[in-house]
Amino acid sequence: MLASNDEIYNIFRRDLHLSEEKTRKLAAVLDTSICDTQSSIYVTKVETLDLTVKLERVIIIQENMQKELGEVKAGVTGLSNEIKSNYKDTIKSIFAAGFIQFIITIGGLIGIISFMLRK
Repeated sequence: MLASNDEIYNIFRRDLHLSEEKTRKLAAVLDTSICDTQSSIYVTKVETLDLTVKLERVIIIQENMQKELGEVKAGVTGLSNEIKSNYKDTIKSIFAAGFIQFIITIGGLIGIISFMLRK
C-alpha cells in the first residue's frame, strides 16, 4: 500500500520534526524513486514489439529445426534399412563361402583317402 505525497509529507514534517525544505526534498525524492520503480516494472510497447520479433525468430528457427530433424530421421531410417539389407547379403556370402570351403575340404579328404587306398 502506497501513501500519498500529502501523507508522507505530514509524517516527515510532524512526526519526525523535519524542516519544511528537507521534508519537501525528501517527499520529492521518494516520489521520483517510486515512479522510477513502477515504470521499470511495466514493459513498454517497443520492448513488447522487440520481444515479439525475437519470439517469431525463435519460432521460425524451431520450425526449420523440426524440418531438418524430419529429414535426418528419414535419412537414418533409409540407412538402417540399407544396413539390414547389407547384413543379410553378407551373411549369405559368408555361408556360401563356408559351404564351398567345406565341400572342397571333403573333396580333398576323399581324394587323399582314395589315393591312399589304391596303392
